[in-house]
Amino acid sequence: MSEDKVQIGTEGIALEDIPAGGSGDAYFPSLTKRATVNADQNIGKYRWIIIVGANNTAKEYKPYDEGYVYDDFKQISFTSEETSYEIGDAAHQADEDVPKFEAKYLLLRATQQCKIRFNESDRVQHTIPANLDREFKRRCTKIYVVRDTTDGVLTIYAFG
Repeated sequence: MSEDKVQIGTEGIALEDIPAGGSGDAYFPSLTKRATVNADQNIGKYRWIIIVGANNTAKEYKPYDEGYVYDDFKQISFTSEETSYEIGDAAHQADEDVPKFEAKYLLLRATQQCKIRFNESDRVQHTIPANLDREFKRRCTKIYVVRDTTDGVLTIYAFG
């Protein structure tokens, strides 16, 4: 199984019963991959889990129907050169107890029309028109932004 580190706050599904202190396999839908996790508590097979610490430490988790655990706010200047922002970085800098996290809901607004990509620099581009709020209900750990015609500022509100 993959020994890749999974980002804190990422949700997954345990693929087997994992005793407290033990390790086992889990699937992470937002990453479309499997990884080995270390149980912080007893985890039942096919239960939702969330990564809570380094070395893929996980615990059982009930996904929220309402509300979010973390929030982040950042304004990014964009130019003709693509730049990126890791979700949760500003919140973490303000409070080290807040981890970088996976957003579930994003509200974006740009001063000038720009193009964005979610998670990877080679993903499909989305256009954000100038001075218009755009909502995205999707999982995201990183945003890439580049101007369309004119330099501007992208405002990001992220919740996860």
